[in-house]
Amino acid sequence: MKYLKYLILFTLITTSIQITYSATLTIPNSKAAPGDQVTIPIIIDNSAGIAGIELKVEFDPNILTAVEVLTTSITSGFTIVDSIGPGVIAISMAKATSLSAGSGKLIEIVFRVNINATGNESSSLIITRAFLYDDMTTAINCTTVNGLFTVEKILDISVMPNPFTPNEDGYNDEVVFLIPESSEIDIDIYIYDIYGRLIDELKSGNSRITWKGMSKEGTPQEPGIYFYHIKKGSNELKSGTITLIR
Repeated sequence: MKYLKYLILFTLITTSIQITYSATLTIPNSKAAPGDQVTIPIIIDNSAGIAGIELKVEFDPNILTAVEVLTTSITSGFTIVDSIGPGVIAISMAKATSLSAGSGKLIEIVFRVNINATGNESSSLIITRAFLYDDMTTAINCTTVNGLFTVEKILDISVMPNPFTPNEDGYNDEVVFLIPESSEIDIDIYIYDIYGRLIDELKSGNSRITWKGMSKEGTPQEPGIYFYHIKKGSNELKSGTITLIR
């Protein structure tokens, strides 16, 4: 009888305990150039207990256009419904069972930077609605941190002289890529021949990058037309042709 009383008391105590979850959703600051496509995550610090998600994100439609919403490794098992309009995205997600503890990218939103956006313009990325639920539809405490998107200024990169004559006579022996000194950006320059073969790859270390008409192995190249592609990561900043004359 005494054992039964303890068992009843233990059952009453354990069933009255409710685990309280809480989470913070953060949109990190980001930047990209006009015409670029950029993927911006919403990051969660604690996914424990989550089985339902309702979000609304607002932004400046003059700067950004939303393209799609992507699930991540955290939300891969969720059913997702989204509604994308000018300056706003509404997202609903659900799963039969709650998530375990974890942190990272909850979702990713793909945007395109409007081609007419001006360098240094910015758009707030504001979470105007954020509801999280467990598998019993009990609300989970949620706080939000908004982000800021900034339009990168398109670099005015000069390429000269063109054509150039790498014959070691001291005149026009190299083509120079001049990057504005005020820009804090790491870029790569790829040189191709007319057959699409990669001839050389140049890394920016300062505002003046040169190509002397050599392959990356140091072999002098034949006269003709060569193609250059200037990139920052996967984004192409500028492309064109160089004429090599000997």
